[in-house]
Amino acid sequence: MKKVMAIGAHPDDIEFGCSGTLIKHCEQGDSVVYVCMTNTPSIDVTTGEVIRSGDELTDEVWNACDTLGIKVVEFLQFKDLNVPFNLE
Repeated sequence: MKKVMAIGAHPDDIEFGCSGTLIKHCEQGDSVVYVCMTNTPSIDVTTGEVIRSGDELTDEVWNACDTLGIKVVEFLQFKDLNVPFNLE
């Protein structure tokens, strides 16, 4: 059995990026973990308006994971639009 971790900055990043691969791993019985870096509402970068609430995003992630076959989901505590990025 393989251990697979998919990491995305926002809900739906993982689904768009590698859902087919994750489905294959789940079907093969591999251990798959979904890690979303943010756990806050989605904010429009130009207007500052809330696009989707935190609860909506959480529901979307769990629905996607049900479809993909993923049982383990972790949400990190970064605020939307503030996930650190650097070469370190």
